[in-house]
Amino acid sequence: MQRYGSKYAGVVNWKEAKVETVACEPERCDVKSSVRYEMIRPRVENTRFFEEVWIEVAGVWYIYDS
Repeated sequence: MQRYGSKYAGVVNWKEAKVETVACEPERCDVKSSVRYEMIRPRVENTRFFEEVWIEVAGVWYIYDS
């Protein structure tokens, strides 16, 4: 879990998180999402985009972290 959280380092004050697109095939989904956040210093707002792959194993969905 700590490794997953490090992917979001610098995203201090989240303003909004959105799933942008999802494209699925059996047992796999490609997910694109965005997080709009505000940094403390300098007080700047920014958006970061992320791409993740989710896989299904025995009926349970996991993030595939390559």
